[in-house]
Amino acid sequence: MSLVHKCLFPVKAVVGDLHHLILSDAPLNVCLAYLYGKLRWQERKTHHAAREAFRAVLKAGSFTNDWFTTNIPHWLCAFQRYQLTTRPLRALEVGSWEGASSLFILQQLPKSTLLCVDTWAGADEHQGLAVLSSIEANFDQNLTPVRERLTKYKGRSDSFFHDLPAATQYDFIYIDGSHYADDVLHDALHAFSHLTPGGIIIFDDFLWRQYRRRNDNPAAALCAFLRMKKGQYRIVAAYYQLILEKTAESKSAIHP
Repeated sequence: MSLVHKCLFPVKAVVGDLHHLILSDAPLNVCLAYLYGKLRWQERKTHHAAREAFRAVLKAGSFTNDWFTTNIPHWLCAFQRYQLTTRPLRALEVGSWEGASSLFILQQLPKSTLLCVDTWAGADEHQGLAVLSSIEANFDQNLTPVRERLTKYKGRSDSFFHDLPAATQYDFIYIDGSHYADDVLHDALHAFSHLTPGGIIIFDDFLWRQYRRRNDNPAAALCAFLRMKKGQYRIVAAYYQLILEKTAESKSAIHP
């Protein structure tokens, strides 16, 4: 590959992402945050050693894939910025799969407790994969070292939020459940209502676009969510994932 092609390839990827965001009706601050992150990518290099160290952890565990570790530099930047590693935190994760992100959360936030919500049956895009028969057993095995700080809720996120008392609050939330826009919007609204002001929420697969109809993909839902919650959040990072800080309490809690 020529030097010209090496330089053009990331530019084409950035243009493609921005095109998708614009057609998904993204607020201007999201597009600017995405571009700002691309310009400051060098700052995340300091965390690449931590990413490689965690990849070694995954190789030693019962993990059949690695869909998580590319996010580690972004996460660690956010953890440091908000001093999450030194605080006792209540954390929530929707969508845990084999537990890579769950293990990282509990290792990097040593004073945290984590509640994991999953059916362990896979989403639309996972159907037919042979690994579906073993993902929950793999999760249990992988989280053994930190299981005293872990709680499992086996079921759909809509059932979980229906059962969750309105007053329950979390300091850190990671959403990696269904990618279908209706489900993403549901999870975003309910999770945000249970996030403490000053808390951090991370949405996975913000730029995932595998459904044929553009508005069925996560960005359409999350951009609608951002417009609905304007003035109540600060964008921490916007890339393939979306990281937000909640800056104000919602006007009304979500009730089942």
